[in-house]
Amino acid sequence: TTELGQTKTFWKSSQNEASKLQSRLRSEQAARSKEQVELQSALEAANARLQAETARFQKSSEEATKLREELRASEAASEEVKRQRTWAEKSLAVVQERGAAAQRAHAQAEQEGRTVAEGLRAEVERLEKEVQGKER
Repeated sequence: TTELGQTKTFWKSSQNEASKLQSRLRSEQAARSKEQVELQSALEAANARLQAETARFQKSSEEATKLREELRASEAASEEVKRQRTWAEKSLAVVQERGAAAQRAHAQAEQEGRTVAEGLRAEVERLEKEVQGKER
């Protein structure tokens, strides 16, 4: 009977130990399950942030590309304006030179006209005096 009592005690003790271990196992499994849920949630949140950052980066990249294209177009337009301005300045210089040449030619023609007119007046006066002299 003592052997039976010892066996019962051992069995009871083993059962208590098994029950404690099962309880501890369930507690650890629950903790691991909770940790796994937390990790999964953190992973999903990190993925969402990554997707948002990727979308933001893509948008910024597209905007930068658009701005570079606008800058190239603006620079090309600026170069065209410079070319047109240079052409206009050269054309203006040619027109001004032609105008100055025309003014010089006009002034020379006026001077020649005055000289011819003075010569004709003098000739008319001489002829009038000659005619008056012959009338006398």
